[in-house]
Amino acid sequence: MFGRWSAFALVWILLIVKGAISVDIKKLSVPDYVLIDTDNKTDDHVILDCDFELDDKGKPSFVLKWFKDDVLIYQWISGHKPQALASMKEQIDTSYETSSDDSYKYRGIYIDDVNIKNSGKYKCVVSTSSSIDQEEKSLKVIDISQDYSLEVLQRIVDNKTEVACVAKNIYPKPELSLTDDNKPVKVKSDDVTKNSKGLYTVKIAGFIDDDDADNDGIGNKHDDDDDNDGIKDIHDDDDDNDGIKDDKDDDDDNDGVKDHDEDDHDDTDSTDTYKCTLVIPGTKFKRVAQIEVSSSSSMLPLTFLFTALLAIACLYLTRS
Repeated sequence: MFGRWSAFALVWILLIVKGAISVDIKKLSVPDYVLIDTDNKTDDHVILDCDFELDDKGKPSFVLKWFKDDVLIYQWISGHKPQALASMKEQIDTSYETSSDDSYKYRGIYIDDVNIKNSGKYKCVVSTSSSIDQEEKSLKVIDISQDYSLEVLQRIVDNKTEVACVAKNIYPKPELSLTDDNKPVKVKSDDVTKNSKGLYTVKIAGFIDDDDADNDGIGNKHDDDDDNDGIKDIHDDDDDNDGIKDDKDDDDDNDGVKDHDEDDHDDTDSTDTYKCTLVIPGTKFKRVAQIEVSSSSSMLPLTFLFTALLAIACLYLTRS
């Protein structure tokens, strides 16, 4: 008796397997970001595509669903018209056809009037009576359409150069970094605010120590190793660290030009390039802003102050 039922069950299973229809999602197309920009009107919509395949060449029944952050937003039952659901009901164009093949033409979704609320994880699920497959990807909506700006600022504070990078009115929150002639600037402060529209303003700032000539992180007034060779200057008779003692060396700045042939070496004006780089994590979006500042310009505030004090002193002496 048991053997007869076992044989019957085995035949039944084989019939089910033979009639089973498997589904395979070959590719889920979701861009890593969509840009909303007043100068670029082409990205006011986005198309998400769920390219799947059924192993049955006929017209099998299936259900295709799109989810955003695990909330059902679109459903297409084969043989019926698709439906847009939930909060994105007014944004999804259900008449959009991704493919000319009737079995696949409503597999994708066309989202119109894209805004920052459309950022999230999108998942496509395709199922038959005997098989199911799903894929998921993230989409970020980047908004720089409302008075966005990115700028580098520079000022002198306590005889030091402060460099700041400010990004205004952007979504989502960006990551900022500063460089001085392509060398990273250590950030000393950062500030993040968010307005009522959900847009961020981010500021970072760091100091460039103008008194650190050998660039070892120690200002020269506290540094007794100006050539950064590990030997204190009072014990070091080779200040330019070129292996030639200073009393026999006529090239003190170690630039290959003898000092008596080089009258303008110390007077040469150099330029510092301060650069701010903005990125959105998880995307390839990147923006850069930079300024070029003459090194001598950092001394202008002190020069003006000295001149003003000298003028006041002369005026006081004249009147007295």
